[in-house]
Amino acid sequence: MVPEQVSERSAKLAALAALLLVFGWQAAQVYRIFGGNWTGLFYHDGTPTLAPGFEGTHLQPAGGDYDGQYYRYLVRDPIPPFAYRQWMDSPAQRGSRVLVPGLAWALSMGGRLAPDAVYIGLIGVFAALGVYCSGRWFERRGVSGWAGLSFMALPATVSSVDRMLVDVAL
Repeated sequence: MVPEQVSERSAKLAALAALLLVFGWQAAQVYRIFGGNWTGLFYHDGTPTLAPGFEGTHLQPAGGDYDGQYYRYLVRDPIPPFAYRQWMDSPAQRGSRVLVPGLAWALSMGGRLAPDAVYIGLIGVFAALGVYCSGRWFERRGVSGWAGLSFMALPATVSSVDRMLVDVAL
């Protein structure tokens, strides 16, 4: 086996490990904190009230909201003027960060087929892609591709995986 193939394989395995780590991390939260409700990852607090069609959303205590709840609205309508703008704190700002919600919207057939699951999956895919690219970067410098797992410790990665932010894609 050529050394380049061996090293690339370690970056790929690290990326796969990252994907499993992300899913495990999220599943642990969902089943230990949110009672099995995956919408808890988006950190809605019900203020302002939820948009129609979002019944069944796990709500955090008052003041427990986070930006992920607004990206969840964008997954269903990422094109201005945004159908859910009245439920968003800053539609123009959120709309300018449309890469992940827009991809989730497209992959979920216009937000009709499991948009939350697609969005959550994309966060994991972008984390794994970051680990792979970092691993390849390390390999070119003579370090194991497994060092790419350090990407998982970046604040953007941690906050994206934990609160469904879009920063991991940057």
